[in-house]
Amino acid sequence: MSDFKIRQDLKKAKRASMDEEYMLKILQASIPLHSNSSQV
Repeated sequence: MSDFKIRQDLKKAKRASMDEEYMLKILQASIPLHSNSSQV
């Protein structure tokens, strides 16, 4: 029973970190990439 709850919590934590990565990707995409183009 407790083992199952731990597994559920791990799933939640994994999903949360995935959401964080996704939000970071969206943020980076929404920011104009002028710093990138200046390097090229």
